[in-house]
Amino acid sequence: MTVEKDPPVADRILRSVTFLILFLAVFGSFFLRPEPKTDSAVLEDLTKTQSDLFFKFIAAGALNIDEAKTEEQKTVLKNAIVGQLQSIDSEPAFRTPEVQVQKRMVLAHLGEDIGGYDEKSLGPYKEAFQNLYADRSLPSEGDAILTMPATELAVLDYLKRNDPERYAIEHKKVKEKAASLLTAINIGSIVFLFIITLGLYGAVRFFFNRPPAYFGRFLDTVKPAQQPVFMETAILFLFVMFPVGMILSRFLSEQWMLPFNFVLIPAAFLISLLYFKSETRPEMLRWLFWVPVFDQVSSENDTAPTQRPFLPSLFKEIGVGIVAWAVIFPVGALATLIAVTLAGGEAVPSVHPIVQYVDGHRLEVFLLAVVIAPIVEEVIFRNFVYGFFRFRFQGFLAALFSGFFFAVIHPYSAVLMPQLTVLGAGLAILREHRPGIVAPIVTHMIVNGLAFLFMQLLF
Repeated sequence: MTVEKDPPVADRILRSVTFLILFLAVFGSFFLRPEPKTDSAVLEDLTKTQSDLFFKFIAAGALNIDEAKTEEQKTVLKNAIVGQLQSIDSEPAFRTPEVQVQKRMVLAHLGEDIGGYDEKSLGPYKEAFQNLYADRSLPSEGDAILTMPATELAVLDYLKRNDPERYAIEHKKVKEKAASLLTAINIGSIVFLFIITLGLYGAVRFFFNRPPAYFGRFLDTVKPAQQPVFMETAILFLFVMFPVGMILSRFLSEQWMLPFNFVLIPAAFLISLLYFKSETRPEMLRWLFWVPVFDQVSSENDTAPTQRPFLPSLFKEIGVGIVAWAVIFPVGALATLIAVTLAGGEAVPSVHPIVQYVDGHRLEVFLLAVVIAPIVEEVIFRNFVYGFFRFRFQGFLAALFSGFFFAVIHPYSAVLMPQLTVLGAGLAILREHRPGIVAPIVTHMIVNGLAFLFMQLLF
């Protein structure tokens, strides 16, 4: 039987100095790398899509006012819509001709006075807008003003004044479309309530029937001399991703950045895993992905431990990952709401750089953001980074510190840091109480998958 010996003190010092230098290189790269820039055309499209979604809901609500049974109810609905229209004035990104034109269309439909406006604010839509409200003519086919959701209200108002028969036909069509949208909103509300209920169920069950600390038990088997390897592995991954990746990317044109990341991320991941394997016991790397769970099974003759079947365990971990997302999602949303409120209600000024690649590269972005990134990031941040902090702190503090570390390295606005910290900490707690990394990966995939779906709707 061979006895493992700790490495000599000189070797440990040299290794510590080496990884300190790598860490400083990673830290410095955050200041030296150029600020991530998103194509201005992409940002304009994003703003336009957001405003169009807003006015789709507003127009549907305005059409629904007639369904109110009393004048008091109509007044309440009308005031709510006017309040929403006033709220967008505080958003600099929405001070565009498209928004100003649609805002006046909705107000006119509600019977509000729209006189006294600055004609310059209507931009290229001034002539078509004035023709509608001076009863001169409807916009010609192909006119850009027809692409705006609120234009349907302006057209209905024009037809009501000038062509009652056609108005009745068009009004019925628009009402049916608005009813479909409101039905979708109601279904979305039911789904949201289901998610909240599922999250509450998961949280209550966790607190009253907490699973064993599988990851903590595994870490207890790690010798003190091998504990620094966890953070060293994470630093090595980040060093390849950021300083090395930043230098290499300078030699590439923009069109090669997406393929470059398809090579860089797996390469950095593989290098870090090979380093971890070379510095630890052979079974440690395997246990980071899945620690065998044994149950006490009684038979007529004896009681003996037996390993749980793999497939049922895998499906259980997938289910746990789904429930964990329902637990983390409302807390993260609340953290974002608080951060935005404290920031003065300003809109988040930045988007992830990958947004500019969505249009035209949907499959590649899906594979990178929804499949590869969750697997790699969960192994690095929940196994290695959280594992390092877990050696030094109790579970909650270790989860919080690793969650903050996770938030810092993501290229988002500071307003989103609380949400990312909550996500990172929640995934670390999930990792602590699951035998493998599958459940955190599933949760992370859902988060990124929904973000990808949202990008699909916007572009």
